[in-house]
Amino acid sequence: MELEFTDTSAHSERETLFAEVILPIALPKTFTYRIPYDMNELVATGKRVSVQFGKKKIYSALVHHVHKQVPQGYQAKYIHAVIDDEPVVNATQIKFWEWIADYYMCSLGEVMNAALPAGMKLESESKIYLNRDSEIDYAGLNEKEYLVIEALEKNHELTISQVCDIIQQKHAHKLLKDLLSANLIYIHEELKNTFKPKTITCVRLHKDYRSEEQQRGLFDSLERKAPKQVDLLMAYLGLSYQKGTITKKELIEQAKSSEAVFKALADKNIFELFTVHQDEFMLPPEITIHFDLNEEQQKVYDHLNELYKEKQTVLLHGVTGSGKTHVYVKLIEEHLR
Repeated sequence: MELEFTDTSAHSERETLFAEVILPIALPKTFTYRIPYDMNELVATGKRVSVQFGKKKIYSALVHHVHKQVPQGYQAKYIHAVIDDEPVVNATQIKFWEWIADYYMCSLGEVMNAALPAGMKLESESKIYLNRDSEIDYAGLNEKEYLVIEALEKNHELTISQVCDIIQQKHAHKLLKDLLSANLIYIHEELKNTFKPKTITCVRLHKDYRSEEQQRGLFDSLERKAPKQVDLLMAYLGLSYQKGTITKKELIEQAKSSEAVFKALADKNIFELFTVHQDEFMLPPEITIHFDLNEEQQKVYDHLNELYKEKQTVLLHGVTGSGKTHVYVKLIEEHLR
């Protein structure tokens, strides 16, 4: 009788590995993802991997290190795909990133975002464009690459989500990496300016009432019927002569008038509103403010100067309102001399 043995050693030796990854976002830690068994040999420090973060967002994350420690309290999501054949960042560079994050008190994700070019930070809503300066060898494209190039020729741009729909796959990072390497596409990194300048509502006379003759006619028509409107109009003319640009709030307060009176003049198209940036009302640059440090601030100032003889960097810590800004200004003033 012949006996058959099934070799189960390979199956039993399969290890469950996890990857600690850096995401290109400002969060103060790395994130743990589970590595599928068939990717155990592919995932390595410095390679990019495609991961889901949140409910829908897909990022290309960078592998910080691989380990076997099972996360506690939650089930780690799987890595979707390995993007790179070789690491794009080495261990020494990652250590340097960690130093930068520590020294400048920011997250590893922010350092990664600054260090890597846009094409290496693919997100589900990254904008993809066709490189029209490149000659395309259509015969050398596989079916999915051809579909993406064809779609880009017809459309101005695509997102990674749209590319996934076109090729009918959940993930497209590997395909896009190959197209980037072939110089057939490029990724546009949109820099969003989150700064919104504060604006102030100002008031001016309608163009029909800017000459003396027009104003005389206006006063004649208002004087008997609307004396409060006349008072507000007189206040405006006086303030505009002194200051030029006047805010709506300032006019009503200075004239001791009301919103209703102002609205009546605006409804008649006598006043019109416009907005200006708040910085137009800042102090003129030639005005300087002089101040002396108090006893405690002077001690800190002197101590800082002593420390600067030994070190290039000193951390000044103090609670809000302790006068740190005065010390900063004095130091800046001293170094500018």
